[in-house]
Amino acid sequence: MGDAVDAGRRALRDLDPDQVPASLRRVAGYSGGTLPPPFARSLIVELDTNEYLRSKALEAWEGEIPSPGSRLLASYRFLERGEGWLLDLAEASFGLGDRGAVAGERTLQIERDAFEAEAASLRGRLKALRKEHERLEGELREVSHAYQEPVREVREAERRLAERLEEAKSDHLAEVEGLDARLTRAQDEIRTVREAAHLDRMHRAEAEAAYRAAVASETPSMDGDALAEHLDVIAALATASGPGIEFGEEAAGTPGFGPLRFPGMILPDSAEGVEWLVNAGAATVLIDGYNLGFLLAGRLDPPRARLLVLEVAGRLASAAEHAEVVAVFDSEIEGELEGHQSGGSVDIVYSSGRSADDEIVDRVGSAPNPVVITNDREVRHRSEAIGAVTLWSDALVEWSRRR
Repeated sequence: MGDAVDAGRRALRDLDPDQVPASLRRVAGYSGGTLPPPFARSLIVELDTNEYLRSKALEAWEGEIPSPGSRLLASYRFLERGEGWLLDLAEASFGLGDRGAVAGERTLQIERDAFEAEAASLRGRLKALRKEHERLEGELREVSHAYQEPVREVREAERRLAERLEEAKSDHLAEVEGLDARLTRAQDEIRTVREAAHLDRMHRAEAEAAYRAAVASETPSMDGDALAEHLDVIAALATASGPGIEFGEEAAGTPGFGPLRFPGMILPDSAEGVEWLVNAGAATVLIDGYNLGFLLAGRLDPPRARLLVLEVAGRLASAAEHAEVVAVFDSEIEGELEGHQSGGSVDIVYSSGRSADDEIVDRVGSAPNPVVITNDREVRHRSEAIGAVTLWSDALVEWSRRR
């Protein structure tokens, strides 16, 4: 196989460095004469398994194709690998007499060495593959751990966030319940204060009316005893408590009108207050026109607000048969309207040169059993101070919606 080895060495010299197999780099770099047996075995093994290198070695063969019986035939058939090459190789190895036998034995030794070298190479490759497999398994475990660690962290963060959200939800529910309870208490307190304020205003107005009636009915003498007795009566009237203080016809001021008695447990901003007015008997009802109208129609449409007021006032007049209903409008809001209109069930007054508030308060002073309906706090206070019962426009709106 010496000629096959020589052809293989020539083929290696013709290859580019990056084309030389890794197992033959030392063989290709050997510059001596005959290759040492280990290098020769490595080259024979690579030629046996590497078809490309074997074809290059066949191209580098020097001389003619060996004839049968030639000692070079075995090397050539080894490289050529034609049909029946193993049989030809055996005949070439064992058919040359003693010299052929020696050559055949030498060939078998080379082949055995080649197979052993190949086996060693395969064992080395297997060991390298096992190491590579272990390395890849280690990298896979590291990658898996690196992937699972953030997932665990994210899940732990999600769990902590869910716990905080649940705690916040519980805290918010408790806070809402507390606020609801406080709101209920505040509403009860407001209702109590409003009732107390109404009773206080009513008592004050009744006391002031009684005082004016007492002053108008008689003039006390300068006699000390008579004056003291008169002052005691006034003090008793002024400090009277409890709803429903009634005055006689003389104190009311106008024959035919009985005194009004507003129940203390009815709120002046509720529909029940207007229902009381409907059944109270004779009264003069003064409605703050645009104050009520803007609740019904809004401030941007005064004409429609006025028409709605007259419609609601007419229904009130029909329900309260013994009451005189007067709707007072501020003429400055609709400049072309002024004066006084009578007729039908509702009297209509357009204040001229002054506000509707002043018009209402002036009429309270001369009207029998005056009842003022307005949301304007100042108008209510001024009217109550001179003896009027006051209801809110909200109460009339609510009453009208129930009718």
